[in-house]
Amino acid sequence: MPRPYVLLSVAQSLDGYIDDPSPDRLVLSSPEDLDRVDEVRAGCDAIMVGAVTLRRDNPRLRVKSPERRAARKARGLPEELLRVIVTRSGKLGRDLRVWTSAGEKIIYCPDTAAGALRETLGDLAVVVGQGDAVDLGALLDDLGARGIGRLMVEGGEQVHTQFLAADLADELHVTIGGFFVADPAAPRFVTPGVRLPQSAIRRMQLIEVSKAGETAVLRYMARPKALSSPSHLPAHPTPPPNSAGRLVFAAVRRCRSHRAGWHMSRFGNDLCICFRIGVDEANSVHLAGLAPRCSPWRLQTTRGYHGSRHGR
Repeated sequence: MPRPYVLLSVAQSLDGYIDDPSPDRLVLSSPEDLDRVDEVRAGCDAIMVGAVTLRRDNPRLRVKSPERRAARKARGLPEELLRVIVTRSGKLGRDLRVWTSAGEKIIYCPDTAAGALRETLGDLAVVVGQGDAVDLGALLDDLGARGIGRLMVEGGEQVHTQFLAADLADELHVTIGGFFVADPAAPRFVTPGVRLPQSAIRRMQLIEVSKAGETAVLRYMARPKALSSPSHLPAHPTPPPNSAGRLVFAAVRRCRSHRAGWHMSRFGNDLCICFRIGVDEANSVHLAGLAPRCSPWRLQTTRGYHGSRHGR
């Protein structure tokens, strides 16, 4: 059986963090984006998280909309997705909310953790031991044999990093919230220092840019062969193969033509996101040193980094 199509979904701050160090969950998405994610979930067969995310956020991992669950049932699908959990330690208690809703759950873990998990959870989940460590390739093979055609992976940092490092992701949905976390103790989208194949010499392809409330949503194809796979989102023209694929953030002092607070522009495979903020200086503020300061009315092309004109 073929492996499922793998879609990684993440919401992050402008500086790449997916949470903060506090015990409370940090909401990075807008209400509109949360509804979009629920729609994407409804188009999948299974949803995966790591045990750290499960313990920290305690999600139910449901399709939240009753209408979308009813539509799945009308198509002959289970109302709820298969919940897939990966864990090294096996530290998963019976008090987690994921066990309280209908639908099947499956846990992949090392053999050393499987026995204790089966004893603790009983019939709440199927437990699959995978030898000395969790093998994501073998996990995908097993899910394919179970009839899973589309898998949505919602984190956290370690799980996303492992999928990308193993080159097993087909598509990425990245939501960007308009604020900073700026705390090195906070978790990031991917683990710093891990070498990933999706590098500057093998860039991912930007397929779609959209706005969901006050968040930006970027859709990338991680591998060329993924372009021939079906996607929940509508197809868009493929950018030219020699496009650079850069992401440029700029904070602009004022913007007459985009009063909502921010604006996105796409140039081939490049993307510029402009956030309007209050600054005292006459010039706009460019983040990450990507370009020198310039007029607040124009984000100029500098050293190959594209911009967009505002106002005039």
